[in-house]
Amino acid sequence: MTPYELSVMVGEYVANEKRADRRAHETAYLSAYYQRVKKFPSYDKVFDDGKKSKPKKKKQTAAEMFAEVKRLHAVFNGTAN
Repeated sequence: MTPYELSVMVGEYVANEKRADRRAHETAYLSAYYQRVKKFPSYDKVFDDGKKSKPKKKKQTAAEMFAEVKRLHAVFNGTAN
């Protein structure tokens, strides 16, 4: 098995585990819902997937990209400039 194949298999395993966790959360949520609670919070409030907490990526300007390329070039070629 090559390292790439291993990384693909690990990625699939992680995705399957996330789906299983999501399914377990949905089951727990619906079980509680069907007990006829009068005021029940929404699923998203109970089980936050972290989607809202991720910071938005800032777009780089052309000058910032060029400066980053120069920095990486200096690092990988061993030159200080």
